[in-house]
Amino acid sequence: MTDERHDDHALAERLGELPGGDVSPRARDRIRREALRTLRRETSLTRRPALRRARRAYDRAVEPALLAAFSFGYVIWAVLSVQSILHP
Repeated sequence: MTDERHDDHALAERLGELPGGDVSPRARDRIRREALRTLRRETSLTRRPALRRARRAYDRAVEPALLAAFSFGYVIWAVLSVQSILHP
């Protein structure tokens, strides 16, 4: 337990040494709204465990798989298009 506190304290000190980021008020407001939206969604999902598991499965597996499949398809389409232009 003492090691964890020491590690947390050391991490907090190192994080405190990081330079501050200048963020425009518009960006800060957008980030705040997105964080609040995410917090509200997670809070509402806490009351419905089955929906929470489904949402997390979608976020962690389904969405990345769809993105990878579409990206792969686009790359294949692009290569075939270039190939058909260069070698008619």
